[in-house]
Amino acid sequence: VELSAAACDDATTCRLSATVAAFLELRAHWSDLKRVAELSHAAATRMDSPYWTSYALFALGLVARETRDFATSERCFRAGLAILPRADDPLLEVVTLLSVGVSHRLQGRWDEAAAHFAGCLSRLDSLDAPRWRAYTLREYGVLHRDRGEWTKAKEFLAEAIATYRALGDVRWEAVSGRELAIVHQDEGNHAAAVEQLT
Repeated sequence: VELSAAACDDATTCRLSATVAAFLELRAHWSDLKRVAELSHAAATRMDSPYWTSYALFALGLVARETRDFATSERCFRAGLAILPRADDPLLEVVTLLSVGVSHRLQGRWDEAAAHFAGCLSRLDSLDAPRWRAYTLREYGVLHRDRGEWTKAKEFLAEAIATYRALGDVRWEAVSGRELAIVHQDEGNHAAAVEQLT
């Protein structure tokens, strides 16, 4: 990415950064992801590309959120959302709104998070994106868990688990199952928690 940026190959810089972003997020290489996103943002700005600019702002917002710089995170996500209508990518818009919701959940702004998650689920009804629907359900389930709403938490997490299982996505099925086990633990059902974790 740095070589393509130095060569002023803006399109390649943006495509390469998008290619490595998921890996860097998965491995929590936040400083590397920030550097890649900054290079991508500069390239996208030079190209005047609404899509790549909003994508880079999403990545920068994600890094800020995961390093608990919520003010920067919200600023990046909002800047990206302002551009997204010109990018004509409804799924990226949903993913960005979902990330804002997660940010709110992490800060204990539960009503705002719930509104974002509900809005995402509504938008996802018209998109063929079962993985993102499952991800939203998982986040919504965790929010219900945080609020002590065990029944709703179990309902949302069970649907997320079922969707991931149907998709053959073992990693996210396991992640969602762990969240369900924490619900069982929090409500005092330790046997169910151990069974779920096992």
